[in-house]
Amino acid sequence: MNELFYSLFLFVRFRVIRGCVIFLLFISPLETKAAEAPSYKGVMRIPIDLITTDGIPLEKGQYELEVKFETAGYVLSFSSGSHVKALVRPVPGSDAVLTSALIPIVGTHYLRPSTEPLLTGEERRFSKTGRTQYEEETRQWKATLRVYKTVGGTVFFVFQSKGSHRQWDRVSFRLSQRSK
Repeated sequence: MNELFYSLFLFVRFRVIRGCVIFLLFISPLETKAAEAPSYKGVMRIPIDLITTDGIPLEKGQYELEVKFETAGYVLSFSSGSHVKALVRPVPGSDAVLTSALIPIVGTHYLRPSTEPLLTGEERRFSKTGRTQYEEETRQWKATLRVYKTVGGTVFFVFQSKGSHRQWDRVSFRLSQRSK
């Protein structure tokens, strides 16, 4: 009787362990999807006409910019309203060329990660401490976007994000200044 009870116990234990393993294999893709890198968004007024490497023109004006990580790498998207105007892929190994980009086009822009909630206008407008708005802001600068131009008319959008161990990851996107 003890042998039958013991073999039944082992059989049930094996089934439970197998079920747990199958459950963990099923749940792991869900966890990796939730742990994907966030996208970073911001608004930028671009003072010059640009053209992408694919030949898509971007007229000067205000754009919603989003940098997101996809399976093929980072992508910079330019949107106006809710319509995506252009998608730009990064330039591999552009650090050597980037050193010649010395002319800043716009100032440094903070990009908000998609994981950070957006405050309402009411919350942003009124001070809780009596200090000015820029003194009261407690945002963490997790990602920035800078725009530089070379003498030859090449324009680089330089995205920096705070990676692991307080290191900054840098990705450059190349466009050109459109001649009239």
